[in-house]
Amino acid sequence: MKNLKTVKLIKYLFFLGLVLILSMSIPKTVTAQVKSADEVLNGLEQMNFKQSSVSIQENELLVSTGIVEGRWTWTGKGFVSTGFKNLQTDKEWVSKQPEHLADWDLSLFDDDVELVSLTADISNDDNFTSQHIRIIAEMDYAMSGKHYGESGIRLRFEIWAYPDAPGFRTQLFLKGIKQWAAPGIACSNDYLVDYLPVSTADLTRQSVGFYNDHDGRNADTLDFVDNHIFSTPISDSEVYNDASILFLFNEKEGIGLVKESHKVINKAGINTGYYTCSEKGIESTGWGLALANIERDTYLPCWASWRICWAGDEDEKQLALKIFDRMRYPVTEEDKVITTNVWGAGQGIDGAKEKNILKEINSCADLGIDVVQIDAGWAERIKPVKGWAISEDAYPNGFDNIMNLAANNNIKLGIWNRAEHVNQYDDRLNTLCDYGFLYYKIDIGSWSTYDMLHEVTIHARNLLKHSQYKAKINWDVTHKGLRVGYFYNREYGNLFLQNRRLDKKDQKNPLSHLYVPRRILKDQWQFASYLNLNQIMFNVQTTDLVNHEYSNAYLYGDVYSFAIAMMCTPLYFTETWRFAPEDRAPVKELISIYKAHRDELYEGYVFALGDRPDDTSWTGFQNYHPGKEYGYLTLFREIDNLESQKSVQLRFLKNKKLMIEDLINGKKKTLLVDEDGVTEFEIDKPASFKFYKYTILQ
Repeated sequence: MKNLKTVKLIKYLFFLGLVLILSMSIPKTVTAQVKSADEVLNGLEQMNFKQSSVSIQENELLVSTGIVEGRWTWTGKGFVSTGFKNLQTDKEWVSKQPEHLADWDLSLFDDDVELVSLTADISNDDNFTSQHIRIIAEMDYAMSGKHYGESGIRLRFEIWAYPDAPGFRTQLFLKGIKQWAAPGIACSNDYLVDYLPVSTADLTRQSVGFYNDHDGRNADTLDFVDNHIFSTPISDSEVYNDASILFLFNEKEGIGLVKESHKVINKAGINTGYYTCSEKGIESTGWGLALANIERDTYLPCWASWRICWAGDEDEKQLALKIFDRMRYPVTEEDKVITTNVWGAGQGIDGAKEKNILKEINSCADLGIDVVQIDAGWAERIKPVKGWAISEDAYPNGFDNIMNLAANNNIKLGIWNRAEHVNQYDDRLNTLCDYGFLYYKIDIGSWSTYDMLHEVTIHARNLLKHSQYKAKINWDVTHKGLRVGYFYNREYGNLFLQNRRLDKKDQKNPLSHLYVPRRILKDQWQFASYLNLNQIMFNVQTTDLVNHEYSNAYLYGDVYSFAIAMMCTPLYFTETWRFAPEDRAPVKELISIYKAHRDELYEGYVFALGDRPDDTSWTGFQNYHPGKEYGYLTLFREIDNLESQKSVQLRFLKNKKLMIEDLINGKKKTLLVDEDGVTEFEIDKPASFKFYKYTILQ
């Protein structure tokens, strides 16, 4: 009996041990602890970077650049703007309760929104922008089960706060989560992407848009900037379909919004949206990304938005926009070049052949030009090849000869690419970079879908990284097609704005492309109010070779032609080896003078002076350096102007005494600027110019 009990006890203990072992080996189900929105918000520690900072105050996201302060409140549905203050004047622009629950569109989403994370770090976007505090908020939205099943979207909201910036940059990123399957909805043009609950009463509105198709608008009466002022009170709402920029201001101060998109007036772009002003405030629509484009588990970007503010007059408004633009798209050493592109000489694809490029390299080395860019004609077009190949006819020995000559003469090389080939051949840009090319004209692009535009953007980004940031893209915007616009992708390079050339082969009436100095000046003069000119390439020509019947370029001359472009990025759209021997020396001298001051010119902000160029004006540009005691002027007396002296209103120099140095002949003199910023200049001859450096004496 005793033995039986012992056996039973042993069996029982064995059974308990087995259960214990099995229980230890079975994975336990762990319930995820989802943080509340308050916990996520309050988990963000205060961060400071130079003058910028971010913190949480009473569940409100508070962001400062030291110049402006923004506030965003978590509503349970997203973040909505509840403050935008100019810290220099203590002016709070958000003066009413927001009527939206987020700065972006919510109409597609169910009620349940989870704030997943809120973080901040110091970023420069992989060296593609200036350093800033980057605030990232991630949140999950459930899609309507009735239409989309068990699905959802994770939205990432970013705020960029550059130290000492007059504004902020914001952007949305989206990806599918759960059982995401992209619905076939390709339109997000009406979806809200930015919102400021500003009282628009008593504010003047100004909408600014830009045109592509510089070849089709080469005329005195056709402008590339579309500018409208609305001063009557808003009765209901105003919609600005064509605007890339919207300003609201009074006589003392103002605010501005910018769409970082490829929107232009003659091609609206991919879901680039519009601005609306009403009692609700200012709304900006157009995600770019549509539901049909959203991928599962991969963030894709929407169009970004800027909001800026300023105190003062028109000069301060333009300066605030340009300062923010420069922070977003900083100038690098690789941007500071003079380029030749041989297409403008009119030879067509023959101009890309090795013999011609060798001549151009030698010429540019003599003149002091930095980059020789080969245009169309270098790639194989006749023989059937798999992929892409170098033309054996144009380059029978490959690129070795031009690379060696360029290296021996300290010349950098650039090359043309058709945009569709960049997307078609993934290896093309990087392989050309390995050959030694650094400046890439991307042309004939018509990015009519989000995927096409996103793909070419990734190629550009990868190229610059592959080159260790030595390569640059020259984005061609010369035709009507959907290209990059004026505020998109400029972190990868600058804008190839014009094709202003000699006669095209076999073209009897070359009016659409012909180089005319007053029109170059007119386009540049208009753009100077809204863009940093030193990220735009403006054409220079061998003026005596321009058709004399249709252009008066030969009467202005080659030195004047280069002077027009000195406040921009000069582009010789020609073959400089064609210069007559007697014309080379004065061009070479001016290039040398320009390059001695080039670094300082690229540091400044360029403003238009005088009157609209039309062959009868005094016109020009001021290169202004905030906080410094110097700047630069280029003044032009056009060919039909009868005034040897002219009163010119300068920017930011009221009641100043200046010493100006003529950088061509070295002569110096003092000038007094009156209370309106006006002073007197003298140019003896028409069709001539002055290049001055000014120093503020008191």
